[in-house]
Amino acid sequence: MHALTSSCASPRRKPAYERPKQQVGADTHCRHPDPRRDMSGFFQMLRKRKELIPLIGFMGFAATFATSAATYFLLTKSDVILNKSRNPEPWERVDPTKPQKLITINQQWKPVEGLEAVKALTK
Repeated sequence: MHALTSSCASPRRKPAYERPKQQVGADTHCRHPDPRRDMSGFFQMLRKRKELIPLIGFMGFAATFATSAATYFLLTKSDVILNKSRNPEPWERVDPTKPQKLITINQQWKPVEGLEAVKALTK
């Protein structure tokens, strides 16, 4: 007998125990898999490794807190400047009656006479 040497001849099919397992309905030739299938794989991984659930929970909480704190400080605090050309001297617009810290205990604000005199001379 002679061996098959033509390029169109298919090689012998591997037995089932040597072939990689495929998911039902999985398209192996598809470059962009369904994102829902990726999420189900994520939840299946969490079912197998239950010790990752608290880690993912804490990381999600920390990311949410960091984003909300950054947004809060960006929108409410006067020492965060986004547009320096519109407000070149932000310290001039600080309201002395409004606390500037996140938590202020017994704040007493008094103007400094020397600075007030310099401010009056420069204006």
